[in-house]
Order: sequence, then C-alpha cells, then structure tokens
Amino acid sequence: MPPQYKSIATKSALHPFDAKLLLGLTRFINPEFIIEIGTGFGFSTTILYHATPKSSILTFEKDVERLSIAQKTFFNLHTVKYSSQKVMFINQRFPTDSLNICTSQPYLVFIDGGHNEQQMNSYSKWLFQHLPESSIIVLHDIYWSKEMLKVWKAFWHNDRTTFWIDMFRLGILILDYPARKMKVFLRPGPPFFIPL
Repeated sequence: MPPQYKSIATKSALHPFDAKLLLGLTRFINPEFIIEIGTGFGFSTTILYHATPKSSILTFEKDVERLSIAQKTFFNLHTVKYSSQKVMFINQRFPTDSLNICTSQPYLVFIDGGHNEQQMNSYSKWLFQHLPESSIIVLHDIYWSKEMLKVWKAFWHNDRTTFWIDMFRLGILILDYPARKMKVFLRPGPPFFIPL
C-alpha cells in the first residue's frame, strides 16, 4: 500500500465492534444482494463477503487507486474464480444509470462513502425510490460531523423508514417494515463524544 494511504486506511477502517456487528447482521439477514457505497480499501467488502459468500455484492468506489488496492487485497484473500462472479468492483460514483433493482427480495446496503450532504442526498433519493420493501440500510459515521448528523436524521425521517437503530457510529434502517414506526438507541461501550 502506498505510504500516503496508510494513515487514511488506519482512520477509515471499521472499528472492531462495528465490523463484528456488520458481519453478524449480514449473516443473520443473509441477503441475496448487497450494495456497498464507498469500497475504500475493501475492509468492509471482505466482511460482507465472508458473512454471506453466496450473496451478490456490488461495491462502488470513485477513487481508482483505492479501488485497485481493494481488488488486489480481496482477490489475494479469496478464490478469484468464485469471488469474481459474486463481487463486482465498480469504479463509479453511486448511483449509476446502469444500476437496476432486478428482484423483489430485500437488499442490504452499506454506506461508508461520500460523507457530505450533497452525495448522501443523491444516495438516499435513489435508494428510497428503488429498494424493495424490508431492505436494510446500514450507514457508517452517522455522528462524523454536523452534516452527517443532518443526513442521518433525514434518512430516518423518510416515509419508507419504519424501524431504525442508532448505534452512534452505525445507523441501521429497515424500509417498509410491517410494524409501527419505531426508533431504538443502542450505545455500545463508552460514547466517543464528538462535539457538534
């Protein structure tokens, strides 16, 4: 890994608790399709793949160098023939015109990219319009900044969001869940307060 990326990789890697949570959640819901927005260096891509190796994963990253590192790392860890059929690394900003929802089965969407209001609004517009019911969106870094907190609130205020969990670093949303609108706060470990 080039030296200029080492500090970025260290800061952007999922906290171990969040990684375990993402792994467990993905295993539990066992989605047929996963969309990852913000591949970065592929840490979370590997977690998602290990959780459900039979799922189809589309992972989006606009930085070509980061995507290249993620692909090399990922395919060094896994059988290239099998995993390349199930994991597609896409060097484009999400969403793309060619992306279609091809099933009524719920999707899992993991968002860890574009930590600004403008990009997040473009993600949410597409996701809330196209995702099948009971799809789950996991949003990373929800208290990263005032802007991200505003985005997180907009996500759970959307009419399609019926159940959401605030875990400080991660936010989990379920769309069109057949139950009353509900919000849950779970704060694992000491809250690392970010002054807003």
